[in-house]
Amino acid sequence: MKLLDESGRIVVLGAEVATGGEGKIFAVTGSNDRLAKLYQQPLNPAKEAKLRRQVAWCPDSIRTFAAWPERLLYAPDSRRLAGFLMQRVPGRPIHQLYRPRDRRSHFPKATWEFFLHVAKNLCAAFATLHEQAVLMADVNESNVMVSTEGMVRFIDCDSFQIPNGQGGAFLCEVCRPEWTPAELHSAEFSRTPRTIEHDRFGLAVMLFHLLFFGRHPFGGRPEDVSSLPETWDFAQAIRKDCFAYSLRHPRRGFQPQQFTLPPEALPRDLFELFDDAFSPGTRIRPSAEKWHTTLKGVRTLKRCGHNPAHEYHAHLSACPWCQIHRDGGNDYFLGAGGTAARFPTASELAQIWKEWRDLVPVDFGTRSASHYTIPRVAGTAITVPQIRTTGSFGKWFYESLKGVGGLPPIFDPLAMRVFRWF
Repeated sequence: MKLLDESGRIVVLGAEVATGGEGKIFAVTGSNDRLAKLYQQPLNPAKEAKLRRQVAWCPDSIRTFAAWPERLLYAPDSRRLAGFLMQRVPGRPIHQLYRPRDRRSHFPKATWEFFLHVAKNLCAAFATLHEQAVLMADVNESNVMVSTEGMVRFIDCDSFQIPNGQGGAFLCEVCRPEWTPAELHSAEFSRTPRTIEHDRFGLAVMLFHLLFFGRHPFGGRPEDVSSLPETWDFAQAIRKDCFAYSLRHPRRGFQPQQFTLPPEALPRDLFELFDDAFSPGTRIRPSAEKWHTTLKGVRTLKRCGHNPAHEYHAHLSACPWCQIHRDGGNDYFLGAGGTAARFPTASELAQIWKEWRDLVPVDFGTRSASHYTIPRVAGTAITVPQIRTTGSFGKWFYESLKGVGGLPPIFDPLAMRVFRWF
């Protein structure tokens, strides 16, 4: 299929890559780093105006991690606006990381520290959007991609709510109720602007999914099933403030799902942000910057003595992953990527340890200097504050120096910058 861009140049589409509610995604012949989105139905004037605005305006800080519309595409015969070109971003949908079954296939060596790393990068990316008055609006797991290095990138950017350059905004007209705060559940989205607080609710839901392995914060286990209506779902639970994992507020007849990481397993200040985001009747929620700062403050992790693939927070006296496994749940970090039916044997632990040693470590910015730059709400464009994989030798040498007391704290930032490339 041949289309034309704004300059009249021919763009030849290749194979179909994906399909969605609005259109289809195609490879671009002769370009490995670009994709094309074609809409299935003719666009209305408002959508056309929004796309033209996006092509003309995109802060550099956003363009580095978002598949933003870059060039408009037209049907060669009618000159009708048919779609746009965007960059191809690497990675897989974030749900393939946090859902255990998918993770065994796509992120088999992801550790708990890797999850914290991705959470930090997710918050940094949202903060960068919000700094430029851009909202994801339709926050959901399909809009976020994660690479094996833990880098976070956004797709489906033509649905974002963006400034129109005249004091208003081009709106997002869709939503997923299970990702949407209660105050928006009866809204008419073609007329209702989203606010940053609405995005912060969606961010908190995604972080909960990430740190609790696919559990929904409002998807608890009812104490009395007979008291629920037949049509009970996440949306109704959100409207009734049934946050099943709260440590500060009534759980309204719900308990955490079985074989789930207990809230107490997270540092108290980190979990309290979930309580702040999902408190009954709240309309003021933790910002992406607040989440990022708190995650960055997570400094020390312990390694389990029974299973070296298990990491947990220093305030705990015992490994929570082992406890989940002993209670009958999955071993979420079994090195071979499978589901254990019993506690690992000595030979299985040896295999786990071998695979653990073969992992490529990640510099998470938790045990040394942070490589993040925190965006400010009214600041200028920034470099996306995400970090990449560090080399095995560099991290081993760095940690070894620290372990023998041979690395004064003042040299931490310089040393980490040098050693991370080895």
